Amino acid sequence: MATRSLVVLEDEYGAVVLYKHYDGYPEFMLLFLEEFAKWYAKKVERLTGYFPHFLWQGDDVAAALIYFDYIEAIKMWKRLGRSEPPRPSPDVRPTNLQKREALSRENCMDEDYVYHVVLQRDLTWKVTVYEKRGGLSEKEVREIDLASFVSEETLKRYPEFLRPESPRVRAAVKKMRQDAQS
Repeated sequence: MATRSLVVLEDEYGAVVLYKHYDGYPEFMLLFLEEFAKWYAKKVERLTGYFPHFLWQGDDVAAALIYFDYIEAIKMWKRLGRSEPPRPSPDVRPTNLQKREALSRENCMDEDYVYHVVLQRDLTWKVTVYEKRGGLSEKEVREIDLASFVSEETLKRYPEFLRPESPRVRAAVKKMRQDAQS
């Protein structure tokens, strides 16, 4: 039996809800979302010259998450000696649910978990995990710091994303200050 889940990507304009059929349990999904964030931040930085709005707008993040899931599936199938996944659609896909439905206790869908990802302009994604069995209960909260995945050069160009709580960012700020004094 698959562990189904919903991923609610919320930005300041609204929310996009995605459905994931397999591997929706937190031990996998939190790592999956962190790996996606790292991949996506680096991809946005490399391909766009770094336009950070791609990292906090739900529709852009949703499209990239669907793509990431599919290319990860292709890699897995190739490691297993097959040419491609057995079906042409990705495991992560859009739904017609609204945020309030996805986060509702009364929602009678058969998902086991909901991942509510709040995409913030400061490049922090706040992920709240809800378990849906017997109602909706908060299970875990985690933050993903996308600024820690981009280059020092990008951090210099976009200083508004330098947050002192990130060890990598602290190191970058220290190096920038040392360079400025030299």
